[in-house]
Amino acid sequence: ILERNMWMLNEEWWLVQANKGMTKFIGDSINKKDGKKRPDFVCVSFENKLIIVDIKRPSHSINKEDIDQVENYKLIAKEHRGESYNSIICYIVGKDIPSKSRDLANERKNINLFTYNDLIEKAKKKYTEYLEELKKVREEETQ
Repeated sequence: ILERNMWMLNEEWWLVQANKGMTKFIGDSINKKDGKKRPDFVCVSFENKLIIVDIKRPSHSINKEDIDQVENYKLIAKEHRGESYNSIICYIVGKDIPSKSRDLANERKNINLFTYNDLIEKAKKKYTEYLEELKKVREEETQ
């Protein structure tokens, strides 16, 4: 669902690849072991940022291993394609974020954690505002 609706994560991101080995994104310069690693989404933004998104099962609480995993993706991307981007940012989406995981992510650079509820609330807020503005415009047009 998210692959077809990237706006739910961020409408300013372009999807580069989804659920494919890092070799597809980086190329043959990567070693076979790292090339098999599969981030869920690799995106780029208007600001020329590389975004790596890892989506966990809806029942999964984000933990240290998840943070280590995306940080590893980030290090691989930086080593092979880092000069192409202004920065590399990682996102993890899961059921919930225990305080230990939030603290660890805060200590590390450019790792952001979200729950599924965060995504839903963000989409609701954005499109509620949009629908309210659309309603105002329609009312003005009918007057």
